[in-house]
Amino acid sequence: MLTQAETLASQVTKNSANDASFVRSKDRLIRNALAGLLSESAWRLAVNGLTKKETLSSTNFTHTYEQIDLVTDDNKSIEVRSSFPRKGLAFALCNPTYEFDVIGPYVNDYKPGEISKNFYVRTLFPFEESELLERIRGKGIQMFLTGGATHEMFSDSSLSIEKSMTSMEDVLLNQVGPASKYKVIPFSKALDTFEIAEMLVYQHREAWSSFENT
Repeated sequence: MLTQAETLASQVTKNSANDASFVRSKDRLIRNALAGLLSESAWRLAVNGLTKKETLSSTNFTHTYEQIDLVTDDNKSIEVRSSFPRKGLAFALCNPTYEFDVIGPYVNDYKPGEISKNFYVRTLFPFEESELLERIRGKGIQMFLTGGATHEMFSDSSLSIEKSMTSMEDVLLNQVGPASKYKVIPFSKALDTFEIAEMLVYQHREAWSSFENT
């Protein structure tokens, strides 16, 4: 998986003219690519375990703004995003003002080629991003699947808001430009992980019993 992360990081930066910036950012780009791969695998394994079949499968990487991380057995697309909340997991989940969001589609033309997905889900790592490789090689890692939302939910103004954010890719490459506007849904208004899996067809009671028996 580390080799795959290195390949993804290289593809993300292959069109960058700023070689010095690439050298300084390479390790961090690899860590972020690895976090994405781990998140994708965790969602795939969790949902397939809950549904007791190969509901989700991975897709091939093409370009960051065309990326569809997972696809369902009935051809629904899922985008997986991951984060390392600097103020901790409890802050990201529970702070009434600054709780984290499910990040949905772009709402401006910053990424005009982006493909809309059917589902958007998120994963949080409860430690510093800089610790990822050391933890993988040592004591292991934790990650939390923190739910998601359907594409339709982002059209509901009672659930979604617009938020300006700069992509990690642009931050690491020191690219100057306007922040992108995304539609986001706060965690408190989003679907939890079981609800996402339920929408991908499974019986809630069976899912809980499968966890109880492990």
